[in-house]
Amino acid sequence: MHSECLKLQVSEACNNNCWFCKNPSIEIKQIQEALDAEGLAKGQRLVISAREPTLYKGLPILVKKAFSLFEMIEVNTNGRMLAVPAFLKEFKPFQKKLVFNVSLHASRRDIHDFLTRTEDSWIQSVKGLLDLASAGFDTKVSTVLTKCNDSNLKSMPFLLKRLKASKWKIMLFEPAGLGKDNFFMLMPHHLILQDALTEIIESASKTGMALELRNIPFCFLAEGQLGKALVKNPVGIVPRIKAESCSTCCFNEKCAGFYERYFKEFRIEPGHALSPLKEGGEE
Repeated sequence: MHSECLKLQVSEACNNNCWFCKNPSIEIKQIQEALDAEGLAKGQRLVISAREPTLYKGLPILVKKAFSLFEMIEVNTNGRMLAVPAFLKEFKPFQKKLVFNVSLHASRRDIHDFLTRTEDSWIQSVKGLLDLASAGFDTKVSTVLTKCNDSNLKSMPFLLKRLKASKWKIMLFEPAGLGKDNFFMLMPHHLILQDALTEIIESASKTGMALELRNIPFCFLAEGQLGKALVKNPVGIVPRIKAESCSTCCFNEKCAGFYERYFKEFRIEPGHALSPLKEGGEE
């Protein structure tokens, strides 16, 4: 059996407590069968996630089993456990195929720790990224864009280059779990978001940082910015809506629209926020 991408959730626990977490009470099924080579389907890519996979004691064993079955293994993590030398050392034999995708939500300690509601989480995540770089691992960084960090993120590419991250992914959180409870507190207005994204994209371009934008409608970007970042707005776990005019947008088939919750909270008609783009990315 061959699968292009297999996603495996391995941990119900997390050592952060992010305001926007969409899985605050996730229940993980037993994965003992996945530890057996016959229980893992061969494929191109294995993504290991859930709340915080590095808290799962069997993670090194799982990675070892998957190493011979997959072309790439990606672990989505906050990176804090990777600052523990003995723990990181367990993954060294699998470095050729292993990628760590580390969440870091600001270039400043106070902002990141506020968003994770965990003191010293920034220091530990940055230490984890530094140790990954020193050990020669391929690392990516993911950041959730909110009202609290939108003005800070233009400085992130400079930090990420020092941490030797190969790619930076910025996303808007989904209104699920804690993200639903704290939606209005954290979600930026689309006009503010447009200005913040312009600064972020320009900063990433200057530093040569590969940038991916996720869960962001194409039309939220300012004119001329689309070609400078990879944009993906697929269907997620929370339904989205579109304006009637979206049917004329050249990105209509690639864009899932935006959250209905956003338009209700900000009392905005979808047509006032979602503007169809013509060929070439211009409105």
